[in-house]
Amino acid sequence: MVESQEKQTYKYLKYTGEKYEFITEEIPTPGAGEVLVKVEFSTINPIDRYTYFSKVPRLGSDGSGTIVQVGEGVSQDLVNKKVAFLGAAWSQYRVLS
Repeated sequence: MVESQEKQTYKYLKYTGEKYEFITEEIPTPGAGEVLVKVEFSTINPIDRYTYFSKVPRLGSDGSGTIVQVGEGVSQDLVNKKVAFLGAAWSQYRVLS
């Protein structure tokens, strides 16, 4: 679980309208029915090359990681479980439904 007195931050790769750059934001808190995943692995697939040159806001076609926090209505038993997901995987954290 992500806990701290101070706000923790994470980075992800984003197209800002002019170029891709690493953006730093506060680690999000999952809402109802959501989980927070700490991303451990992401791939570089042919689709990633296409989306890179298409200037998609958040990159990474697929990734995997560990659930570190759950939102309301989601079982605490999921914390520390490994998951795979699609989309916006070039990030340190992802909130997923």
